[in-house]
Amino acid sequence: MRLLRNKLHKLKLLFMAVTFAISGRYFLDNLAEVIFEKEMASNERLRNSNYERKEEMIQQFRNLNIEQRSDFIYRLKQSFIIVFIASILGIVIAGLNVKPNQMLGILSLFCFSWATLGRLGWKVRTFAGDTPIENLDNTIFWFLYFSGTLLGVISIKGI
Repeated sequence: MRLLRNKLHKLKLLFMAVTFAISGRYFLDNLAEVIFEKEMASNERLRNSNYERKEEMIQQFRNLNIEQRSDFIYRLKQSFIIVFIASILGIVIAGLNVKPNQMLGILSLFCFSWATLGRLGWKVRTFAGDTPIENLDNTIFWFLYFSGTLLGVISIKGI
């Protein structure tokens, strides 16, 4: 039961992180409080601090979420554009005569490239690497790698 509750909590956090990443405002306070609670659990000095210090820390975590979201969205867009342009150029150079299984191979390569490039150059990382935005980045990374592998294997079959 505890394992199920933990998984549901992670799904809820992922939902909040996705919503925040898309909107830029929804769930910001909730996500800052999640980071704050994790920090409090391991930081006795913070647990014993006054109310003003706790509010100051929550504000710092809000700012961290905003900064991480901004960098995350920028890297995601930038890597998508680079890989998309490279894919289109490759198709044009190949003569625009792409068979279905070749298109799946291109999509597979696209997923791998986008996942890899999207992770390069993160400016903001926490020591634990466990903030909601970092977890969202990991989820997208593994989803794209899974998709790339799946599409690559299907392309070999030659639909």
